[in-house]
Amino acid sequence: KLPKAPKNPARLGIKENYSTPKNYLTPILKLVKPVSIGIFGGSLQYFSMKWWQVPFVLLAIQAAPGDKRNWKAISEWASQLTGKFAE
Repeated sequence: KLPKAPKNPARLGIKENYSTPKNYLTPILKLVKPVSIGIFGGSLQYFSMKWWQVPFVLLAIQAAPGDKRNWKAISEWASQLTGKFAE
């Protein structure tokens, strides 16, 4: 689920397109063939960042701090990987 729905899903803006999983995965998939791909929320803590990174995250990325990790979903995804390595 996106934090904010795109204005026009058929035509994503620069920031929206840059943040899609496809943008991050395309160069990686040219090098490796993963058995599975899981995409999960992460954790953003301002106190662990350098002072100059905080304004960039606030203004350019507009990301809110917090822990969005869903450990149950991560665990369920990881547990189904064991069978995939045997294939």
